[in-house]
Amino acid sequence: MSSATKYISREEQAKAEIGVTDISLRAAIVVTVLFLTTLLAVLAIDQFTGGWRSWQILAGKENLRQWLRDFETVLEDSSTTSQAIRPIVRSTLNGLGVTGMEKVYQGKDNWLFYEPDVRFVTSHGFSIPIDDTAISSRLRQTQSERHRDPVQAIVDFNTQLAARNIQLIVIPTPVKPTIHPEKLQVGLTAPIDNADFGRFKQTLESRGVLFFDMANALAAAARPGPQYLEQDTHWRPEAMEQSAKDLAEFVTSHVQLPQSLGMEFGRTELQLRAVGDLATMLHSNHEEVVTIHPIRQPNGQAWLPSAQSEILWLGDSFSNIYSAEPMGFGGAAGFAEQFSFFLSRPIDAIRRNDNGAFATRGMLADDLAQGRDRLAGKKLVIWQFAARELSQGDWQLIELKLNSRPASHFFIPPSGHMWTIAGTVAGQGTAPRPGNVAYRDHILAVHLTQITRDNRAGGEAIVYLRSMKNGELTPAAKLQIGERIRVNIRDWSEVSRQYEFINRSDLPDPALSSQPACWGELIP
Repeated sequence: MSSATKYISREEQAKAEIGVTDISLRAAIVVTVLFLTTLLAVLAIDQFTGGWRSWQILAGKENLRQWLRDFETVLEDSSTTSQAIRPIVRSTLNGLGVTGMEKVYQGKDNWLFYEPDVRFVTSHGFSIPIDDTAISSRLRQTQSERHRDPVQAIVDFNTQLAARNIQLIVIPTPVKPTIHPEKLQVGLTAPIDNADFGRFKQTLESRGVLFFDMANALAAAARPGPQYLEQDTHWRPEAMEQSAKDLAEFVTSHVQLPQSLGMEFGRTELQLRAVGDLATMLHSNHEEVVTIHPIRQPNGQAWLPSAQSEILWLGDSFSNIYSAEPMGFGGAAGFAEQFSFFLSRPIDAIRRNDNGAFATRGMLADDLAQGRDRLAGKKLVIWQFAARELSQGDWQLIELKLNSRPASHFFIPPSGHMWTIAGTVAGQGTAPRPGNVAYRDHILAVHLTQITRDNRAGGEAIVYLRSMKNGELTPAAKLQIGERIRVNIRDWSEVSRQYEFINRSDLPDPALSSQPACWGELIP
């Protein structure tokens, strides 16, 4: 724009010059050529290294909006250039103290915090519904209808258990910034919590639900020493063990259980080093040293859930952190195991990482629907879940209905047997994006049709396959609808206590969820 142009006022000049930028033709050509060269170079590298082959998973998508989101995700996940550069960028930004990368906030003294945990303690409350649209859009997830009332779901669950003369105890486990806000921001003191938590506790207790609140004890213990891991979402073993001891005393004083002679469990000590889940999300190798105390049964074997116990434990990753070995922090030393040791009783357990608001209740309901009565002989159900679920979980109303084991044409090998079958993928669960979730292992359900076995054809099968291991997607995560595969299968009920703790994506069709399932290993 000519410098000779005259304006009545500066405001008039600003309006006239909005959107006007002087740039020479030569500069414009140079910038355009550099941009196109960079873009085409990245695409050429990805094509050469085979990164585009995984784009085939987009085939068959009918919803344009979801197709575009999946297309962008595939661009990121399959791009060789992105995979090479992203860790360098993360490391550089992390070193500069930049926060909010991949759901992780950088705190003081090298501490890391899970973004949903921070959002939980800093929100105004969870009794007033929040709009998830912005969050879902940022994470490129399809927004689905979420049941937002934890009180209704918990009271309904309590009522159904009471009908079978079973007592319920709920344990909303405090998240890391609740107990250690001083590591998140200077000037904060422990504990802090969601604005609605106190009212939530009072409401449940007024409805007859037993409530075990460990926040004050953890906060008091936090003054002499840390109660949570520096670069992991979860608590340290000593904090978990003290909570288990306190819970055992709470149960003894509040619940009438059948007389028992007690069981003499053994308790050993083991020191180990492991990388936390938040460090893993940032592709960091920072290790933490912990001392765990694995529990042994009287016969010397590692602690296992007991179907004959009067107590059933439902828990999420706070129960699994020192119990599930794939999480990296040892095994047989978790919350349920320590509680069993201090109570001197065996207990049954259903544990699943993530989605504590509904996952373990859903697993219990599925067992009942398939004729496996996990509540037989039970007098107490202990339900542990991360407190963040109160504002962010899906609080579905789930019916606990015991059915007889249904007759089914779905393939299930006889007990103790493994079959090799071939089938066509007709449907499947959704695999997570590595680095965008706080867990490193995942299982997805696959619906197989047109099954052949030993030259016999016909039938269907629901097969659980490991889709992510140690933060890396497996070939099962990249299966396509219509693809023909071969798998070794065995009855899921035989291995469920070994694998059910792993986060899992089931089939979207509810009718298929009630069918008997198999555990499978994909044959290359």
